[in-house]
Amino acid sequence: MGTFPPLEKSATVNGDIKTLVQIISKGLKNKSIAGVKYDAPMPAFSFLKDEEATAIINYVRTNFKNQASTITINQFKQTK
Repeated sequence: MGTFPPLEKSATVNGDIKTLVQIISKGLKNKSIAGVKYDAPMPAFSFLKDEEATAIINYVRTNFKNQASTITINQFKQTK
């Protein structure tokens, strides 16, 4: 059991944008990621402005050895 899921080369970060947007917006707890159960829940960041959340998502998707495409604010709004 780990404490936090890794961001580096993460299938969640590099995968379906809707999944990542939902996790950022609503948080995550009591779920396994890639078969691993983590100790700490991920808090919801629904207090962020859409522009801020989109910037964070784009940063994570293009750093930490991730090579996913960036998203627009409209994509974020449509999937949250």
